[in-house]
Amino acid sequence: MCLRAVQETVQSLEAAGEQVVTDGDQSKLSAYTYPIAGADNLASEGVVIPYADGHQRQLPCLTAGPFRYRTTTGQYLQTAKQYARVPVKQAVVAPSMMSLL
Repeated sequence: MCLRAVQETVQSLEAAGEQVVTDGDQSKLSAYTYPIAGADNLASEGVVIPYADGHQRQLPCLTAGPFRYRTTTGQYLQTAKQYARVPVKQAVVAPSMMSLL
């Protein structure tokens, strides 16, 4: 986790006058797979998600059960709150995205 990037993002949003800030997903390795990062039951050949601008993201593939979240969004929220003077919101990956594993 890059704490400096989180701090800079939060402070930049506050300086711009935002009343509610976010960490901009700076603390996550991936906005899609952060809950399962580091799990040992994943392989790299999962679903490919294409975007209109031509780039794509590839999800890992679950190789064995059980499926368990390793990190919760609340942990990222607590990190961002350390740097904020205003309320903080945190993006949460949709369960439907996790179902693609």
